[in-house]
Amino acid sequence: MKTLILSFLFVIISTKVQAQTYEDGSIGYDSIVRELSKNNKSRTRYKNNDPFADIKIHGGAAFASSFMSLSTDMGNLNGNLRGSEVSFGIDLFSPVWVMEVVFRSYGSSQFSGSGFSSETEKAQLESSTISMREFDLRVFHTFSRTRNLDFKLSAGLAARYLNHTFQNYTPNNVSTSSGNIKGGSVETRKYVTPASIFGLGTDFKINSVISLGGDLSYRAPLISDSIENGAINFSLRIDGHF
Repeated sequence: MKTLILSFLFVIISTKVQAQTYEDGSIGYDSIVRELSKNNKSRTRYKNNDPFADIKIHGGAAFASSFMSLSTDMGNLNGNLRGSEVSFGIDLFSPVWVMEVVFRSYGSSQFSGSGFSSETEKAQLESSTISMREFDLRVFHTFSRTRNLDFKLSAGLAARYLNHTFQNYTPNNVSTSSGNIKGGSVETRKYVTPASIFGLGTDFKINSVISLGGDLSYRAPLISDSIENGAINFSLRIDGHF
């Protein structure tokens, strides 16, 4: 009888030990699954931290103006050119640094003349028209960001292709008494001026893809034999970010 009772107790204890072992095995298996899930999530986060993953490409169009001062051998010219621009940019491994190229084209405009020393020069200045194409390479840095508004600084280089067209009169073609101008041939002088760019801009985000903005910049000639004394450019732009 005692032997039977001891045998019964042994069977019960063995069953409990096996059940506990099974439960411990289950807990160990669950722990392994959780650990593997954590590793997968860690690898996913690492992939998302790839510096190329968040790089955006930017494209835009704008209305542009350039307020210019020119010094010619006839006198001084001052005026404003109006035109349009297209731009293309890309993030420099950071959303706050962007490199951009811009092509800008201006229509012809008549400038006001001053500083002339003769009626001939006055007539030539009054007949002058200016047109220009411009190519920019610049870098933007966003120094202040809010939910929908960014402020940025820019610096870069510009190549400005300017055409100065005028009536090339001689003193004999100008009547100082009547103010009438006779004859003269049309002449166009072409200038290429490299310039430095320093600017300030802002972007208002309509959504994650579209933004509206404005840019104000100063262009200083990098060569001394340019007829340009400097220019202030302003543009109103719409950009897409992809």
